[in-house]
Amino acid sequence: MVIVGLITLASSCDDFVDLEPVSQIDAASAYETAEDARLGVAGIYHNLQQALRGDYIRWGEARSDNYSANSKANANAVEIASNSISIQNNSADWTDLYKVISSANFAIDGITPLSFPGKNDILAQVHALRALAYFYAIRIWGDVPLFTEPVRSVTDDIYKPITSVDSIMSTVIIPDLLLAGSLSTTVGDYAIISRDGIRAILGDVYMWNRDYEKASEMFDILISSGDYSLVQTREEWIAMFMDEVSPEFIFSLKWTLEEDGNNATFGVLSDGVPDFSTSEQLEINWFSLYPNDSAAWVSIHGPSEADREEFADWRMAATLSRIGESFGQPEKRTRKYWQEGERVDAAIDETDIILYRYSDILLMQAEALNKLSDQTGAIDLLNEFRTARELPTVDPGDPSLDQATLEDLILMERQFEFVGEGKRYFDLIRTGKALEVLGPMDGLTNEDQLLWPIHFQRLDDNRKLVQNEAYK
Repeated sequence: MVIVGLITLASSCDDFVDLEPVSQIDAASAYETAEDARLGVAGIYHNLQQALRGDYIRWGEARSDNYSANSKANANAVEIASNSISIQNNSADWTDLYKVISSANFAIDGITPLSFPGKNDILAQVHALRALAYFYAIRIWGDVPLFTEPVRSVTDDIYKPITSVDSIMSTVIIPDLLLAGSLSTTVGDYAIISRDGIRAILGDVYMWNRDYEKASEMFDILISSGDYSLVQTREEWIAMFMDEVSPEFIFSLKWTLEEDGNNATFGVLSDGVPDFSTSEQLEINWFSLYPNDSAAWVSIHGPSEADREEFADWRMAATLSRIGESFGQPEKRTRKYWQEGERVDAAIDETDIILYRYSDILLMQAEALNKLSDQTGAIDLLNEFRTARELPTVDPGDPSLDQATLEDLILMERQFEFVGEGKRYFDLIRTGKALEVLGPMDGLTNEDQLLWPIHFQRLDDNRKLVQNEAYK
C-alpha cells in the first residue's frame, strides 16, 4: 500500500503552516490495513524527529542561562542565546511541528474506522504524538492555530487564526493524553510513547498548568511502579548518553543515520563551530553549590563532608569540555554525547533525543510535593537523587530550608542534570523564574518576551495571524 503521500504530505500548496494537502491519496484509502497504520505512525515519529532535530535545544534550553552563543556562531544562534530573536530566525518557524500535527490528524481519521489487533495502542501513540507537538507549540509561541481535522485540499479551511493556550490545553492536549492513556497497553518500550511515556508527558503538562496534585498523581504511578530506577555510578550516567539502554529511560526518540539522517545535536552543541557554548553562569551556579575546593565544600555542606575523597560534582566534568581551545574557540562545549578522544562529527551524528527519563520524573515530583507543602516527601526524593549522584544530602532539620529555598535546590539539580537535554528554559518559564534569572543577563523585562516570534513567512502566508506582542 502506497502511503508516502500521507506521511510526507507532499504537494505544491505553500500555506502558512505547510499543511500540504494529500493530492494523490485520500486518507480513507491510504489507511486500509494494520500495516498502513504502522507505517503511518512511523511517519509521525519521523516527522517529530525532524521537528525536534536541533530545535529541541534551541527552543527548550539555548535561551536559558545554560548557554551563550559560540564566539564564531551564526546570526541565528546569536539571536537565540541573547534573547533578541528576529522574525527571520529559522527556529521561529513552526512548519515542522505542524507536519507532526497534520500527519497525526490524517492517522486518527484513517485508523479510527479500522479494526485490527493492536489498533488501540497505535491510536494511543498517535494521540500522544499530536498532544506532544501542540505542547511544544504552546510553550514556544503561546497561542497558535488549532487543527484537529485533516487538510485534504486547498478548498479546506487552511488559514486559521490563533487559538488560546487554555483552549488548546483543554480541548486537545489533555484530552488527547487522557484518551491515549486509556487506550495504551504498551509497557517497557522507551523507543515509542508507551503507557508510561504518556503519563510522563501528562505529568509535565500538569506541571506547566501548575496543577500540582494531578501532576503528582502521574509521577507517583511512575515512581511506585518499580519499573525505573536512577543510575548509581558515573559510568552508568555517562553511558546513558552514548545511546545505551538505561533503567532511567521512559521515552526517547531513537536515531539511525541511514533512516533518519544526522541528528543536529553535535552541530548545535559540540562539533566544529557549534551554535552554543555552555555559559559562565552555568559554571558559577554549579560551583556555588558544588565547589571544587575542599574548604568551600565543607562550608556549604558541613564538617561531615571533610573526609570526602573527591570535591566538586563529577557530572560537571562529564558534561563540559574545552575541546575547541586548540583551534581558537576557548568556550566550553557540551561533551555529554561523546567521550573524550572520540570523533565528534555532526555529519554522522545519530544521537538519540532523550525526552523523558526517571531523573526528570523524580525531580518534578519533588517540585510538585514541595508546592503541595509536603516538604518531607520532597526532601526524601531530592536526597534519593543526590545519593545516586554521590552528592551530599539535604538536612531535613535545617531551619533555613523553607519552601522557596527547597524549590531553588531542586531546580539547581535539574539545571545541572539536564544540560543539553532541552529543559532549562522551559523550567524557568514554568516556575515563574525566567525574568528573575534572565533579566540581568539579557535585559528581559516582561513575559511577552519569553515567547518566540511567529516567523515572517507564516504571517505573510496567513493574514489571520497576529504577531506576538513583543515582536510587533
